[in-house]
Amino acid sequence: YNGMVEWILACQDKESGGFGGNIGHDAHLLYTQSALLILALYDELSVVDSELIVNYVSGLQQPDGSFAGDKWGEIDTRFSYCALSVLSLLGQLNTDKIDLPKAIEFVASCRNFDGGFGAVPGAESHAGQ
Repeated sequence: YNGMVEWILACQDKESGGFGGNIGHDAHLLYTQSALLILALYDELSVVDSELIVNYVSGLQQPDGSFAGDKWGEIDTRFSYCALSVLSLLGQLNTDKIDLPKAIEFVASCRNFDGGFGAVPGAESHAGQ
C-alpha cells in the first residue's frame, strides 16, 4: 500500500463526503470517482462511509437529471458518468436518493445528430463525452 489508502482517505472532505484531488482540496465528482476506483483496486471500498458518499453524489443532482461536478455547479455529462459510476461502485446505483430515469434522460438529451454527445444539450460533440 505504501500509505496509498491512508492518503486517499485523507483527501476526503468529511463534511461533504466527496474527495478532493489532494489533502485540503475541494471535493469534486471526478476525484471522488478516482478515489473509489483506486480503493476498489486495493479491495478497500469497505473503509469508506458509503452513505456519506451517496449523500454527496445525490446532493449534486440537478432538477433536469444532470449532476454538477462540485458545489460550484458546473454541469457536464462527464459528471453524470462519474456520479453513476460512484454509485455503482458502492452498490447504490438503484438508490432512491437520485432520480435515475431523469439522469438517463439528461444524458440522452445531450446526444447529437452525429451520434456523439455534448457536455450539455445543444453543445458540440466531444470525444471525451
